[in-house]
Amino acid sequence: GENFIVFMFLTTSKDLEESFFNNKHIKEVFGVTGEYDLVLKLKFKDIEEFNKYIISLRKNTAIRKTQTMIATIGIKEEI
Repeated sequence: GENFIVFMFLTTSKDLEESFFNNKHIKEVFGVTGEYDLVLKLKFKDIEEFNKYIISLRKNTAIRKTQTMIATIGIKEEI
């Protein structure tokens, strides 16, 4: 039921609260080098559920910048 997959890069102004990562849509999180601090793999039921997440994410003042990519096809995934 979560076939809408999103990869989101985040730049933060400070460490995010631990509760941020407890969101059911956040499946994986990695710290990365370069322009962004974190990359998240998120899964949603549909675009409407994703849109609700984005609206709530905008209220987090620790997040300075995002870049979002929506997966269009799964080619390989290992569990």
